[in-house]
Amino acid sequence: MRKKSGFTIVEQAIVLVPEFENVVRKLEQQVTLRGQSKSTLNNYIRRIALFVVNFGKMPEQIDPEEINEYLAALARDPKSPSRSSFKHMVYGLRYYYRNMAVKKPVTLDGVEFLRRFTMHILPQRFVKIRRFGIYNPTFIRNHKLQFVPEEKPDIQAIIKKQKGPETMLERLERLTGVNPCLCPVCKTGSMIIVRELPRIRAPAWFLPKQSPVCN
Repeated sequence: MRKKSGFTIVEQAIVLVPEFENVVRKLEQQVTLRGQSKSTLNNYIRRIALFVVNFGKMPEQIDPEEINEYLAALARDPKSPSRSSFKHMVYGLRYYYRNMAVKKPVTLDGVEFLRRFTMHILPQRFVKIRRFGIYNPTFIRNHKLQFVPEEKPDIQAIIKKQKGPETMLERLERLTGVNPCLCPVCKTGSMIIVRELPRIRAPAWFLPKQSPVCN
């Protein structure tokens, strides 16, 4: 069994900056409450600890220019051609600043305020959808909810259930309120077609007389 030698990077950061121990404890509490992966947390803590050891102070106490120079040097590191160290460091710092860093008030001039404000204004005819309650993405992720989609309606069955086109008798009854097939004697039964007379031309005597046309 290999014997452990020296301090880990997290222990070195705690010895160098004692406040970092509170950060580690709070991050562990948040991961436990949110049900996130502990391996991801350990990776973030190691990256933040490496950052603290390099500067000797907490991340929020470091000037942004120094942070940019450090990240640029890490991105050009030849030992990590896939830039995995750079990516993990960015993810770790982003997680730290989002959850642990003290938010400082920012003063903006009018132009910059309007520029940031107009970024959230949607174009014309666009609508922003917000989810609340159990449909909120954060609530679903933290409670691991899975919604079963509703069954799609059977379009063919609905078409079969639909009534056919309206006939002339149905249209006449709908417009006049009179059923032409109702028996005029009993007022309850319906008359049926017994025989359909063939179509014939009108007799000659019925046709109107045409006046002679002179050439």
